[in-house]
Amino acid sequence: MLANLMRSSTHSSMTEVVICGLDELEAVMTKTQAECAITLLGPGMETPAVIAAVDHLRFSFDDTVDIRHPEAPTLEAIRRLVSEGSELLKRAAESKKPLVIHCHGGICRSTAAALILLSEWNDPLDAMRTVLRIRQEADPNMLMCQLADQVFGGSLLEEAVQWAQPEISRRFIERHELE
Repeated sequence: MLANLMRSSTHSSMTEVVICGLDELEAVMTKTQAECAITLLGPGMETPAVIAAVDHLRFSFDDTVDIRHPEAPTLEAIRRLVSEGSELLKRAAESKKPLVIHCHGGICRSTAAALILLSEWNDPLDAMRTVLRIRQEADPNMLMCQLADQVFGGSLLEEAVQWAQPEISRRFIERHELE
C-alpha cells in the first residue's frame, strides 16, 4: 500500500508519494503522518475529515474519460494540479513526509495525478513505471493525462499510459481471477 520512494531531479531530498482510495485513507494518514495531501473526488462528495488538518488540495470531478461529461476533468483543473500540486510535492519533500494522493478507489484519478506530477520532473515512462510500483491497481485516467499533455505541450503522458496498458490489463485480470 505504501509507495516506493521516488527521486525528483529538482528536489534534493527524497519524496515519498502514497496513492490510496477512500477506504485506506485514514490508515494511510495515521501510519505515514503525512502533512500534504491531494483529494480527487466527485462533486458533492465531502472531503474526508482526516484530511482537514493537513496542507491539502481538493479537486472535484468525476472519473470519466468523456470530455463532454458535465463533471469531467477540465484543462483548468489540470493546470491547477500541475502548478499547485508541484508546490505541494515540494512542501512534502521539505517536511520529509509523504504526499498522499487519493480518489475514491485509488485506481484512476489518483494514479493519473501522481503520473502528471512525477512527469513534470521525470521521463513520463519512468514516471509510469513508478506509479505502477506504487499502486498495483493503477489505471490512470486517460482524459486527465491528455489534458496534462496539453499543459506540457506534447503527448508523452498519453503514450506512457498506452505503453503500460498490457501490464495494467494483466494485473486487472489477475486481481479478478483471485476473486
